[in-house]
Amino acid sequence: MIGQKVEVPQKRLDVVQGRVGDQVVSCVRDIGCTTGIVRSTLVKPSDMTGRRKCFRMLDGTLRQADTAIIHLESPIYSRYLECLSIASPICDVIIGSLMSLE
Repeated sequence: MIGQKVEVPQKRLDVVQGRVGDQVVSCVRDIGCTTGIVRSTLVKPSDMTGRRKCFRMLDGTLRQADTAIIHLESPIYSRYLECLSIASPICDVIIGSLMSLE
């Protein structure tokens, strides 16, 4: 029946520990995301690319963010990653569906 209350089991994100440079970070894989995202406080000025990219939020709004290239070491992904530098993501690093992810 439409509108009927549905029980949804609580499911937590599978957050793993990784490193960006010498900093320990929280990482999550998000297959609905099409890029990488990093918390902006983890990015050194020398990591910034000088470019900005547009991205679409879940609610359909468009935003822009500066991009950076970081070196990530984690169980999910360990190599250089171009990502959006965002002030307050849900995790320090979000790894989206990347072409080079193996």
